[in-house]
Amino acid sequence: NEKISWAGQEDLLLKLYYELLERPFFRQYLSEETDAAKDKQVVYNIIAKFLSKKEDLEEIFEEQNLYWNDDLWTVLPMLQQAIKKANIAEEFALPELYKKPEDANFAKELFLKTIRLEEENKELIETTASNWEYERIALIDRILLGMGITELLHFETIPVKVTLNEYVEISKYYSTKNSSTFINGILDKVAKQKDAALLKKGAGRIGNNLK
Repeated sequence: NEKISWAGQEDLLLKLYYELLERPFFRQYLSEETDAAKDKQVVYNIIAKFLSKKEDLEEIFEEQNLYWNDDLWTVLPMLQQAIKKANIAEEFALPELYKKPEDANFAKELFLKTIRLEEENKELIETTASNWEYERIALIDRILLGMGITELLHFETIPVKVTLNEYVEISKYYSTKNSSTFINGILDKVAKQKDAALLKKGAGRIGNNLK
C-alpha cells in the first residue's frame, strides 16, 4: 500500500488544530484531568463534531489525493462506529476494508473482466442505445454500463435486479441528473435481450422475473 505522509503539511495541520481549539468540547477536554475514557470520547467528538462538520474538508483531502474525497463521507462514520465500539482495555483496531475476503476478489474480478470485455460490451451498448452515438455518451456512463453488463452476463450468482439497482444508485452519485434513467434502460434491455436471468444460478436466480 502507498504510504501516507503529512510531511510538508504543517501549516494545514496547525490551521486545523487552531480551529479545533475554538470548539468548546475540546477546550473542556484540555482543561480537565483525562483518562482513557475521556481520550476515547474526545477522539470521537473530533470526528463527529469537528471533521464531519467541516464543509471544506473535501477540498483539503482532494489536494492530497484526487480520490480521497469520494471515500471521506464513508470513512468518517465508519471511524465513529469503530471508536464507539472500541473497548479501551483492549488494543484498538480499525475495521477491515472489506466485510468478507470474497468482496475483494469480486471487485478485482469485475475490474479485470470489464476491461477484457470492453469491445464486446461496447457493441452491446451501441446496438441497445441506437439513438446515441457511443462517443457522445458520458464517459462515466460508458464505464458504469460496461461494468453493469459484465456483472449481468458473467456473474451468475448476482440477481439481475440487484445489478440494475446497484448501477442506478452509483450513477446517481457519480454521474449526471438523467444518467440513472438512461443506465437503467440500457441494462434492462441488455438483460432481456440476452436472457440474463437464465444465466443465473443459486442466489443469482432470486427475484429474476424480467418481462
